[in-house]
Amino acid sequence: MKLMRRIVVVIVLLSVNPVWALTFMGPPTSDLKQKEWRSGFDYSTGEFDIDVSRSGAVTFRDRDIDIEAFFGLVGAAPFDNTELFVRLGRAGLAGSGAEFAWGAGFKAKVFDSSLAPWGILFQITHIEGDDSYVDSGSLVTADFDLYEMQIAVGPSYQQGNVCIYGGPFLHFVNGDVDLGFAGQKSSYDIEDESVFGGYIGLSAEIAENVSLAFEGQFTSDASVFGVGATVKF
Repeated sequence: MKLMRRIVVVIVLLSVNPVWALTFMGPPTSDLKQKEWRSGFDYSTGEFDIDVSRSGAVTFRDRDIDIEAFFGLVGAAPFDNTELFVRLGRAGLAGSGAEFAWGAGFKAKVFDSSLAPWGILFQITHIEGDDSYVDSGSLVTADFDLYEMQIAVGPSYQQGNVCIYGGPFLHFVNGDVDLGFAGQKSSYDIEDESVFGGYIGLSAEIAENVSLAFEGQFTSDASVFGVGATVKF
């Protein structure tokens, strides 16, 4: 029983280390014209709760997991008011090691209202890595394969050089951990508890074609704050 409790603790420590919550999204609309492109970076920090389960039989909750993520971004417009982008960076537990992460996504203006254009954004982020931990003289190893998806829709209200944006979004985290302990191997599924949330942000053009944005994202189990900067070419 004591050994099993130690194994459960190890699973928690290992499984949450490379997991991230929500990551920076930016406005759900795109102001790029065809063949224009942009580059930049974003940083996100926050906390959330996750479930870790084994074959659906064992489920427990870990609270207040602090996460950090940093990405570089390059995006291009195949058509007016659209953007395809890729992201490269690192994500992990705040104050601990981070793993290489990559992502990709798409955003587009879908229609204009009398007050502001509305758009839709989709992005996916992936992290794959490994970690280890020594428990009572035994080496515990874990391999991770995790995906996060965000789908947002909302308006971007422009007033001069300032844009206020936001709206509802769907959020999914799925993956698995392959754990090795005392010569035995086990697989565990990881999934986010909350799939619906909302976000709000403010973006300002601080120089010609240079924008700086701040945003907050919220679900019933997560709160994340981020900052991003981009240059349009």
